[in-house]
Amino acid sequence: MRIARAAGVSNKTIYARYPSKEALLLAVVAEMANVSLLGLMADMAANEGNPEWVLLAFGLRIAEEWTRPREVGLYRLILSEAHRFPVLADIFEQQMARMRSPLEDYLSEQARQGVFTIPDVKGAARQFGLLVYAEARERALLGEVQSAEQVEAIARRGVRLFVAGYSA
Repeated sequence: MRIARAAGVSNKTIYARYPSKEALLLAVVAEMANVSLLGLMADMAANEGNPEWVLLAFGLRIAEEWTRPREVGLYRLILSEAHRFPVLADIFEQQMARMRSPLEDYLSEQARQGVFTIPDVKGAARQFGLLVYAEARERALLGEVQSAEQVEAIARRGVRLFVAGYSA
């Protein structure tokens, strides 16, 4: 198994910790989400102040990550196997909810302060993703190689539209 070789351990060691390939896949998805979440929180904190900067930092982080070959491959795998392994779809949705959570908290606070008018924060957080990084991920899924500048342009355009749409 390539994973065991890359980790410098035996297959037996891997299967002692993860009883199946599915369990290993779920652990990989969770770990990738954890690393991403920590980076998102740091990016948002570093850009505190101007809501457009905070939202751009959040959106760029995800857009950049979701266009990397490893993440694109994992996403393809999840999409192709979710019908056979419904728990995989559940885990994916749970991880996406965790990723949106800091954004939802931020949007709620901005709405409370009167910066944005957002009647449905959860819905707005989903819309944010569709505007800011879904296009870049879709292009990556279809095999298009995008430059950092192209990904950033997509994210900036989406953030501007989101801010304009929800500004108080």
